Amino acid sequence: MTSDHRLLILSCSQRKRADLVWLPALERYDGPVFRMLRKFLRACPSKEFHPEVFILSAQFGFISANQLIPDYDCQMTPQRASELQRPCSFQL
Repeated sequence: MTSDHRLLILSCSQRKRADLVWLPALERYDGPVFRMLRKFLRACPSKEFHPEVFILSAQFGFISANQLIPDYDCQMTPQRASELQRPCSFQL
């Protein structure tokens, strides 16, 4: 079985917009990959071709690109990665 759904998982970026208001994660992160993705999404207005985007954030863990987040400064370290781990299971 094939699917037209796309999933894109990105790591957060150190470069962020410093707006004081909370922004969707896709807008807050401002590294090159995020800029390129926003450009693609603007150029491809048909949402049926947009991937579902999730971000692995050092501060918030695994979040949707639409999740509102504040400006923050936190780096992913081995210790922080251990803190963010959660057990997960898959059912087929």
